[in-house]
Amino acid sequence: MKHRSKSKLFLLISLSFVCLSGSLVPNLGQHGHGLALAQGTAASEKLRKTMGPEAANAPETVIAVPDAPRSQPLSRPAGADKAMKADRIVVKYKAGSRPQSLAEDLGLTPSRTLPGLGAEVLKLPEGADIAAILARLKADPAVLYAEPDAQVSASDSGTSGTSAPPNPGQALHAPQPSSSVSTGMTSVSAGMTSANGPASVSSELPPLIPNDPLFPNQWALNNADGLDIDINAPEAWPFLQDAGKDVVVAVISDGVDGDHPDLANSIWTNPEEIPDNGIDDDGNGFVDDVHGWDFNHDDNDADDGLDDPAKNGTVIAGIVAASVNNGVGIAGVAQNAKILPVKTFSSTSGSGTFSQIAAGIAYAEQMGADIAVLDFVTWEPSDLILDALRHSDMLFVAQPGDFGDDLDRIPSYPASYKLPNVLTVNGIGRAGNTPTSYGKKTVQLAAPALDTLTTMPSENPAYAAQIDTGAYRAIYNGLGFEDFAPPFQTDSFRAALDYLGEGADKPSVLLVQDDNSAGGNEEERSFLALYKSFLLSAGYETDGMPQGDARGTFQIATVAKNEDGPSLEAMQAYDIVVWFTGYANASMNPDPDAPSVLTESDKANLTNYLQAGGRLMLTGRDALFGSEASPFVKDVLHLDYVAEGYFGYYDLQGADGTIFAGQSVPMPDESFGDVIVARDSFAQTNLFLDKPDYDIPGNYGTPAIAHAAGAAAVVLGVNPAYDAKLTIQRLMNSGKKVSSLADANMSGKMIDVYRAVSDKDIPGTPLQVPEVSERLDEASDPDRVYAVELNAGETIQAELTGDEGTDFDLYLYSPSAVTVHGKAGIVAASEHPGTSGEGFSYFAKQTGTYYVNVYAFAGSGGYTLRLRHANASGTYEDDSEAVTYAGDWENVPDDALSGGTAKRIDAPGHAELAFEGSYVEWIGTKNPQQGIANVYLDGKLAAAVSLYGEAESKRQSLFKKTVSYDKHTIRIEWTGKTDPRARKDDPAFVNVDAFLVKHLVQDADFSEVRYEGTWATSFSTVYSGQSVTTSITKDDYAEFVFAGTKVRLLAPVGGNRGIADIYIDGQLATSADLYRPARQYEAVVFESETLSEGTHTVRVANSGRKHASSAGTAVSIDAFEIES
Repeated sequence: MKHRSKSKLFLLISLSFVCLSGSLVPNLGQHGHGLALAQGTAASEKLRKTMGPEAANAPETVIAVPDAPRSQPLSRPAGADKAMKADRIVVKYKAGSRPQSLAEDLGLTPSRTLPGLGAEVLKLPEGADIAAILARLKADPAVLYAEPDAQVSASDSGTSGTSAPPNPGQALHAPQPSSSVSTGMTSVSAGMTSANGPASVSSELPPLIPNDPLFPNQWALNNADGLDIDINAPEAWPFLQDAGKDVVVAVISDGVDGDHPDLANSIWTNPEEIPDNGIDDDGNGFVDDVHGWDFNHDDNDADDGLDDPAKNGTVIAGIVAASVNNGVGIAGVAQNAKILPVKTFSSTSGSGTFSQIAAGIAYAEQMGADIAVLDFVTWEPSDLILDALRHSDMLFVAQPGDFGDDLDRIPSYPASYKLPNVLTVNGIGRAGNTPTSYGKKTVQLAAPALDTLTTMPSENPAYAAQIDTGAYRAIYNGLGFEDFAPPFQTDSFRAALDYLGEGADKPSVLLVQDDNSAGGNEEERSFLALYKSFLLSAGYETDGMPQGDARGTFQIATVAKNEDGPSLEAMQAYDIVVWFTGYANASMNPDPDAPSVLTESDKANLTNYLQAGGRLMLTGRDALFGSEASPFVKDVLHLDYVAEGYFGYYDLQGADGTIFAGQSVPMPDESFGDVIVARDSFAQTNLFLDKPDYDIPGNYGTPAIAHAAGAAAVVLGVNPAYDAKLTIQRLMNSGKKVSSLADANMSGKMIDVYRAVSDKDIPGTPLQVPEVSERLDEASDPDRVYAVELNAGETIQAELTGDEGTDFDLYLYSPSAVTVHGKAGIVAASEHPGTSGEGFSYFAKQTGTYYVNVYAFAGSGGYTLRLRHANASGTYEDDSEAVTYAGDWENVPDDALSGGTAKRIDAPGHAELAFEGSYVEWIGTKNPQQGIANVYLDGKLAAAVSLYGEAESKRQSLFKKTVSYDKHTIRIEWTGKTDPRARKDDPAFVNVDAFLVKHLVQDADFSEVRYEGTWATSFSTVYSGQSVTTSITKDDYAEFVFAGTKVRLLAPVGGNRGIADIYIDGQLATSADLYRPARQYEAVVFESETLSEGTHTVRVANSGRKHASSAGTAVSIDAFEIES
C-alpha cells in the first residue's frame, strides 16, 4: 500500500460490533444509540454513561488573558566567533579507535577526559588555527565529532545584590519558626477557607496548605486572586502524602547555597561518601563529593560563597524543593525532591565550558539523578552536549532564554535539540504575559516566571571597607557617596573622613575629581559640587576662606578623562587624598576594552603615597574597573574584587566594630557597585547589603524551568515507573490552556501539577505497559483514566476483565473530550450489565491523545485492562504524512524514484517513521554526493550506513531489519560525515526515497472488511490480532478493497476446515483448501499474483466444499497482508 501525504497508516476502521459474553456490543463511533437500548435500563435506575444526555462536549477551558505585545528581542552574546576563540577542543572517536598520532601531529595535549561520554578535551598549542585543526579532525574517519570547548554563558539571574529585581518591596527575610506554628499542613475542605479552587480543578482530596509564612506570596503555586494562572500545587500535594518516591533533581548551574535555612534539609547527600576524609569512598572519581561537585573549580564545594555566589542555582533549588511546612520562608513545589548541586558555571565570570557542562551531566547521571535542570542558553549547537543528553535516562528541563526570540526561526540550545527526554519551557506571568523566548514548534509548555518568590544566597555582599595597616589608612567605597540618600551622604562621608583624619591636627585634603566629566560627555556627570559640600559640611575650608574654627583645609585637582591624576609629589603635600570617580565607566556591563578608571601611573603613585604614611579615600561605582586583580587592590588595599553588584531597594547596614556600626543606609531604587571581600585582617568590610533570604529573581527563564522541574518531580514521585518521555507527555496532556500561549508553545498550555498526578479524569495516566491492574470502588473511587497517543490510521483494541461480582464498563473518549463524567466525547464503549468482561476495537481517524476510561458502574474490586494499538503497513513514500522531518530537507523529483520523489539534506536533521510491524526497510539512492547516516531503531543506534556509490543507483535497499512484531520507530539522521572513498570536498547528503513496512490488516476491522452471511468472531492470543472471524455456511463471503500490488490471506488451518473460493476484482483467482491434518495458525493460505498499481477487491467466499479428510467446511479469516 502506498502512503502519501493524504493517506493513513492502517487499513482498519472502527469495529462496529465486538462479540463479548455471547452478545454483540455496538461501537459508539458508529452506533451511538444501540447500547442504551440493549441494556434495558429503566428510566428511574442508575444510567450508564452512554445513556446520558446528548449534549455536545464542552470545549476545553481556555484561560483568557488580555492581549499584550511580546517583549522586544534583546541583544545576545556573540556565538561562533566566541567558540572559535576557545583554547581547547573536544574530540570523540569511534568505538575501538583512538589515533594517538593524529592528536600528537596536530600538537594537541590532553587536558581532561570525559569518561561518561567517551570523549576527551585537548589543549590547543599556542597560536594554533582552531578552524584548520577541527577540519583535520572531522575529516578523519576515526573521529565521531570534534568541536571547540566553547565558553557558554549561564542565564543571568538578576537577583538582588547582583542585578535588579523587578518589583521593589517584595524581598523578605526568613521568618523564624515559633512555638505557635502548626506542625501539620492544613487540609482545606468544604466550608473552610480554601486554596485557589478554579473551575478546572475538582480535587478528590482536599488541598494541603502549608504553614510556611511566605506561602501566600507564592502565586505560582496557588494564585488565590485573579486569573487561574498557577500550577495548583496544594491540590497535588496530597498525592505525595502516603508513598511519594524521593526524586533527585540535579541543578546544573552556578552552585546551590546548601546552608540556606529553607534548603539545608533538601540537599542530596551521597550515602557512600564519608565527609572530609580525603578519600574517594565510592570510587566514582570524585573525592568527598558528599553534596555534589563543582566542575568549574574542580572541587567538592558547589557553594563558593561571595567569591563566586550560587545565585541561579539557589533560585532554582528553592522553587523546586524548599522545605515545605517547616514554618520558615516558602514552600517548594516538590516536597519529595532532593537537590543535587552540580556547579558548571561561575556567577562572577558568567560562564562555563561545554566540557564542564557535559561532565556535570555525566556526573548527575552517575549519581542517579532523575531530573536535571539545564540553566544555560547558547546559540551554538554542541555535539558533545547533544551526545550527553541523548545517552542519558534523565529528564532534562531547558529554557528558551529571556531574549524574546522565536526559537522556530532562531534556535537556541539545549532548548532546540528536540529530544524525547528534553522538556523545553517558556515563562508566563501571573497576568498571562509571556516574557521569555518562545516557539510554537519548539517549546512544549509554559511555567510561572514573573514575580516568583524564591530562595536567595544567604551571604550578604559588602561594598565598602576600611583599611588600617598601622602604616597607613584607607577607605574604599565601591558604591560612591553620591548614591547615598541625604542626610546619610553627609554623615557617612564625615565618618569616613574622621577615620582618616584621626590623630592629625587640621588635616589638609586633596580632593581629586576623576569622574570623567572634564573632557567627557554629557552622560558623565560632575560630582565636584557635591563632594565640596561634603567637605564644607565637615568643617573643611578651601584657600581664601577664613581659617578660624575650621577642622582642616582642602584643595581641588581635576583629572581630564582617561588622563593621569595628580603626581606623587602633589599628593604628598596633603595628609588625606579623597579620590572620587563618580560614574566614570559605570555600567553593569562595562566595555571590557575601555581604559581603566585608575591609570597605571595613578595606582603606582597611590601605592607609594600610602606606603609613605598617606591616607586615602577612594570612592565611586566602578573605581576598580580595570584594576580588579591588580597588586594595588590586593596588596595595598588588601581587598579582593568579587563582582559588579546591584544594590537597589534594600538598605546597607554598617558592620559591627566599624565606623558605620549601627547605621542603616537607605539606597535609591536602583544602582550598582563593586562587591569586595577583605583579603586579610588589615582590611575590614564596613557596609554590606542587608540582602534578603527570599526575593524575586530578575530573569524569567530560570524560575520557569525550576517550576517545571518541581512539577516533574511530583509526577515521578507519584508514578515512579515513569520514564522521561512519559513524564513529559503527562505534563503536556494535563496543562491548562491559556490564550496567550496559543502561539507561544506547541501545547498552548501551562503546567498544572494537580491534573498531572490525578488519574480520576482527563488527562489521565499515560500507559507505558500493554497491561495494567488496579482497583475501583463504585462509591468512593469509580473512575480510572488512561491517556493513549494514537496517530490517524491506528487501531486500538481494549480488553477488560474484573473480579467476580463487579460490573465495570469500558470507554474510549476522543481527543476533544474534557471529562469522563458524561457521554460527550465517547467514541467507543462496552457496557455489559452484570459483568466486567468488556472490550472494543477502534480505528482512529484523528491524531491525538485519546482517553480510555474504566468505570465502576457497580461493585468494588480489581480489574485488568489490556491495550494494543498499532500503526502502519506498506510502503511509505518520502512525502507521506507518516514520515516526519527535522531540518531543511529538499525535494528531489525524479520519475525513476519510488513514487517519483525523494528528499535529501546536507545539514543537521533527521527523518523518522513510527510503525508497527515485523520488518522495516529504508529505500534510497547511492551516488558520490551521499554521506553517512546513522540509523536508530527505537532510539538506539542500529547502524551507520554509507550512501556513497561511485555510480548513481536509485531505489536501493540502504537498510533493512527484521524486528519483533510491535511498535517501533526508525530514524535516519544526518551526520555530516563522508565515506572514506569520497573526495575531500564532496558533500555528505543523506536521502530518503521510501520506507517499506510489512504489516497485517486484521479480520476484525469490520469497516474495511465487509462480511455477508453468518460470520462469527472469536478471540484468542493464538491469532495475529487476537481474533479470527469464521463462516461455516456456504456462500458466506468477506470482501476487502485495498490499494496495492499483492495480497496474502492469513488463516488458521486444520482438520475441520473447508475450501475458500478467492476472487480478485471479480475473477476467481484460486480455490484455497484450508484443510491440514494438524492445526496451524497464521498460515499463508493464499498469495495473489502481482497486480497492477491501484485499487483492487479481494473476496473470500465459503464454497461449502471440503477436502475428503476434513471434518467440516469452516473458513476463517485471520488477517490480510498487503504489499504495494
